[in-house]
Amino acid sequence: MKSFLLLLLVCTQAYAQVIETIPSAPANTTSTTVSSFSWEKIKARTRLNYFNFATGPNLKRMDNNETLDDGTQDIVPTAMYHSLNLRFRTVGALDFVMTPRMITPMGDRKELRPGMDDNAVMADDWDFGGQYTFIAKPTFNYAHIATYRVPFGNKHRRELVDRFYVYQQQVNWAIRPELRLLHWTQFSYYDYDNQAKNVRHRLLFRNILNYTFNDKWNAQVGYELDLQRRNPKDSANEKYRNQSYLKRYHSYTSVGVGYSPVRNWTILPFIRTLDERNIRTETTQLGFMVMGRFI
Repeated sequence: MKSFLLLLLVCTQAYAQVIETIPSAPANTTSTTVSSFSWEKIKARTRLNYFNFATGPNLKRMDNNETLDDGTQDIVPTAMYHSLNLRFRTVGALDFVMTPRMITPMGDRKELRPGMDDNAVMADDWDFGGQYTFIAKPTFNYAHIATYRVPFGNKHRRELVDRFYVYQQQVNWAIRPELRLLHWTQFSYYDYDNQAKNVRHRLLFRNILNYTFNDKWNAQVGYELDLQRRNPKDSANEKYRNQSYLKRYHSYTSVGVGYSPVRNWTILPFIRTLDERNIRTETTQLGFMVMGRFI
């Protein structure tokens, strides 16, 4: 289920902001007064959010290893995937976006093969780019995000990914004061090394329906549809398919209940299943998320 982890972490800059946007930069005036440098002005333009996704066991086998998409056990231990999302308002409604990521394994690392990263703290991919907010209202937010992702993590380096580009559209709609819908449409283009034998593109549709009971408790239901096109570079390869469209890769359905011990911080345990048309205990996984804001 690693594909879900990657896609979910890509979405954190949209999810973490929820209803808050950075105030627009002030318009130029004819005043001759020159404002002095102020950390308060920098802080007013900045948002720093934290997101943590922790994998857990599936319902069939309670162990400390990751579960692959087909329900089989992986040698990779369960882990916590950490993400910091920094947004800085530049001009108008345009934000600079940077998202560093890291991984801390929780399970036993002794089963890892030689050459695999067995450190207690591991680097993951970083995003750099921009976000433009077209609509910013208390009840409705619409923005586009374009990022350049650098594969600092070993997983994509082993797959010979040099870099990839991600383009998102996000919608944040308060249907009612207590009911909010978040939607992402995301396209990912993978730029491979010359030695790579495959090409890949992905299109993701993700929805989260969040219900707030009070300032401490909330519940959410999520659904994600992942489409992809993956082909050998060489058209003479026997596995090459002459297709110009994206086909269904996976879908995920999740349900969770969140608790906020302090303002702007939420812990949300969840249960998630792969491909709702074939629900099985070995493809149904437990986990939790931690979301919060520093600035």
